[in-house]
Amino acid sequence: MTQSLKMLFTVLLLATPLLAQDEIVLTGGDTLKGTITRHDAESVTIQHTALGVLVIPMDKITTIDGRTPELHFTPAPTASEADPTASSKDDAKPASDEATGEETLEPTPEKPEWKGSFSLSGSYNTGTAENAALLIKISLGRDNDYETTNLSTFYRFASADGVTNQSWYNLTGNQLWKLPELDTKWGIFADAQFDWSEQNSWQQRIAGHLGGQYPLLIMKKDDDPDLWFDSLTVNGRIGIGPRKEFSGVNTELVAEGDLGGNLDWQFTDKHSLTANASYLPDLADFDIYRVDAGLNWKIKLDGMDGLALVLGVTYQYQSEVSEDDKNYDLLTTFGVSYDF
Repeated sequence: MTQSLKMLFTVLLLATPLLAQDEIVLTGGDTLKGTITRHDAESVTIQHTALGVLVIPMDKITTIDGRTPELHFTPAPTASEADPTASSKDDAKPASDEATGEETLEPTPEKPEWKGSFSLSGSYNTGTAENAALLIKISLGRDNDYETTNLSTFYRFASADGVTNQSWYNLTGNQLWKLPELDTKWGIFADAQFDWSEQNSWQQRIAGHLGGQYPLLIMKKDDDPDLWFDSLTVNGRIGIGPRKEFSGVNTELVAEGDLGGNLDWQFTDKHSLTANASYLPDLADFDIYRVDAGLNWKIKLDGMDGLALVLGVTYQYQSEVSEDDKNYDLLTTFGVSYDF
């Protein structure tokens, strides 16, 4: 038994050089097996069991042990070389402000996309009712490269001698999609308006429109330093949509057009004027139409963050109303607003 183990051990020792041989495939397809004793950029020297020492030019070798000569002789990267981020926890820690001598700056908070305004105004109305009263208005809006959204609502209540002579609630929404991906100045607008006025013959009215908007005039001080104001934008729009009144002379669903525009005039960063006007004809009878217009003048107060003086005018006209009803309302407001 002991003699057999000695013979097996001797065979393994003799076979070890054969098992450790390198296999070199030449460019001609021949294969040589031997032990590589040295190499440089020009050649590889091997010890062949039968042919002895052979020097093989590097450009005659295709692979060594299944890899190109460059990969075969390239040492494996160390752990730190394979992963440059593998370092001690202390190295990973950022340098302190004292060590770097630099002051850490707090990130600038992003401006909110939505902006709001609350206003309380004295108001005077002529037309359906003639009276003075307080008016409360809330507005929300956002504007970016892709869309502009404006929402507003107001309520006005007036009475005399215990009798209500006007209770008017309005809710308005406007949406504009700017279509920058189409490389066009045209945009798509959608609007909706709800009025509830008990003293008008129609009492409740809802209307909405969809169409196109195009900038007719754009002036900016950044483009023309000689301008005395910051910017002026005038847009034209054309669209179509339904209108429904729940009382009065016509309670059917009506298709009406929308031809109008809006203006945004920024005199300075504290002084601005916005306006809009729309002609809304009944598409089945152009003798029946409405006019809806508004103007808002805003002056921000120095030293009072968010506070501003506001002057507003709202005008609504309807050609067809009941005999005992006037066909217009002209509302003028003056008050204070707070931006949030």
